Amino acid sequence: MEYRRTSFLCETAPDIYIFLSELKPYALIYVVVLAIAILLSLFFQWSIVKFFIDCMMGWTLLSIPFMGVLIVAFDKEINLPQKEKWDSSVPKPKAYKLSMIWGCFLIGIGLVTLYYSNQYKKYYAFQCQTFYLEQPTGIYHLRDRCEYIGQNEEENSHGISVSEVKGIDLLDQGYSLCDACREWAEDAEMDYEMNRYYRR
Repeated sequence: MEYRRTSFLCETAPDIYIFLSELKPYALIYVVVLAIAILLSLFFQWSIVKFFIDCMMGWTLLSIPFMGVLIVAFDKEINLPQKEKWDSSVPKPKAYKLSMIWGCFLIGIGLVTLYYSNQYKKYYAFQCQTFYLEQPTGIYHLRDRCEYIGQNEEENSHGISVSEVKGIDLLDQGYSLCDACREWAEDAEMDYEMNRYYRR
């Protein structure tokens, strides 16, 4: 009897599986570039690093196929009889069932990884973003012309001074985002999502 090397994932979507397998050499380049970007992001807040992280992490057109290549790379193929289709009356081999469990596990890990990489992308974007901090109220704004800047000035006899700061300087400092800026950001994000959906 002739055998073939395959797996649950390969049987489920053979064309996609083969296509992703052919991208393995490019995945190595992707890993190196991404590793360098992440390493630099731990020490610097540069726009060029943010560009690479924005493109290569989270739910993007680059990161999703890359995750698919990693899943295929870690998938374990097994030997199965050379058949066109499974006979429904014959139970699948134990090795195939294990391959199915392993394939589903890899997909789950991939989705979780994409989710947390997207969280890190947002976290780094916050570090790189410029904000406008009121002293000494500790309120920061997204826009330098926010109409609520200095709203509590009467509470401070010395007046309000506003300074430009990076997001990294606001972390763990007990500062709070202006309510009006938060609502503006939420509305802008909602409009962006609606426009993206409408264009489809």
